[in-house]
Amino acid sequence: MAEKLNLGNLEYLILNYSVRDRSFWLKVFESLKPDYFDKKDDRAIFDFFKKYFGKYNAIPDYQVAVNELKEVDNEILSSVYAEPGANAKDFIYEKTLTFIKSNLMRGALEKSIDLLTSNKFEEIENEIKKAIRFNMDASLGVKLTDVDERYEKIKKLEVERIPTGMPQLDALLHGGWGRKELYACAAPPGIGKSIFLANWATASVKQNFNTIVYTLEISEERLSMRHDAILTKIPVEELSYDVDKIKEKYRMLAKTTKANMWIKEFPTKGASINNMKSHLEQMQLYEDFKPDIIFVDYAGLMRPSYRVGDNYEDLRAIFEDLRGWAVELDLPIVTAAQTNRKSLDEKGGTKEFITMAQVADSLGITQTLDCFMTITQSRQEKEQGLINLYIDKHRHGESSKSIKFSLDYRNFILEEITI
Repeated sequence: MAEKLNLGNLEYLILNYSVRDRSFWLKVFESLKPDYFDKKDDRAIFDFFKKYFGKYNAIPDYQVAVNELKEVDNEILSSVYAEPGANAKDFIYEKTLTFIKSNLMRGALEKSIDLLTSNKFEEIENEIKKAIRFNMDASLGVKLTDVDERYEKIKKLEVERIPTGMPQLDALLHGGWGRKELYACAAPPGIGKSIFLANWATASVKQNFNTIVYTLEISEERLSMRHDAILTKIPVEELSYDVDKIKEKYRMLAKTTKANMWIKEFPTKGASINNMKSHLEQMQLYEDFKPDIIFVDYAGLMRPSYRVGDNYEDLRAIFEDLRGWAVELDLPIVTAAQTNRKSLDEKGGTKEFITMAQVADSLGITQTLDCFMTITQSRQEKEQGLINLYIDKHRHGESSKSIKFSLDYRNFILEEITI
């Protein structure tokens, strides 16, 4: 066979390594397109490889390629099937990733010109981000017989949990919030969704976990006061008269934790997952802040990243977006959901138990969740300063469990009651 072409010819290298390394081909063939290749012969070879693979699940051998690609220069074809240079794999893999990203970006910019004429700015942003974030997943998954490796990962997932600050709840959650998981608590309006989220978020920071809270219902200033009240135990209406005590509490906190919390407000129904992703990128860029956990207050007030037009499907898309983001970031996301009128009783409180059947708009969202909790409170319990958290669904543990709390409405502090 003819001597190999220069290693600087990336398009040739991609074809050459596709012949030699099936795992490499499987990673790149769906992302590459024939028109990415500048040279006519390289384009023809790749196009043939792709069609042949689609039919036979294999790259054609040299003789088949020679018979079928009569218009391709034989020297080039021979070089494609030649042995690659030593230690070339990492180089080819890295350069191919850049090659694909470059072409994706070119395509995104071309699309953006058309979108710009229609002022579709969010779609432009999505196209650009899609190109920037492209990556070839190097992981093939887990092999069942690799027991030691699998259980090392499982152990890590179990150990690296973020405590909720509530011992009974932590016990049910195997230690707290788990990475790559989506949690939600649901209740009728005004029952306590935001209070539970605020207590959990404050507990995260106290235990040295960087926290971001996205609020779509309460202003960031008002919500920050709730966190101040929980942390200092000062009643909310007295906070503005005791600013020095608040500052001293945060100075003391800084001695035990380097973690911090950011609260970001978005307009109701005015933000999608893309807005939150953009904000997080800004936090990392300008503040060097990377969260360990994210709270969204609450998901039902978000806008779907793509509109289906049906409330059921729109809400389901929002929760699927959030769970996908939790997996992408390798951290827990905790949010809330609204229940419907069937969750209320005739006396002005909630039913004794609220289940998935009473979630407003979409039963389908609970299928996306790793853990679904509901908040219940009778009228009498509200007067007594009591409230309940019911574990209705837990993908990885016990469910149908209830925990009772005392609730001080002056400072929004929740405390478990041991029965």
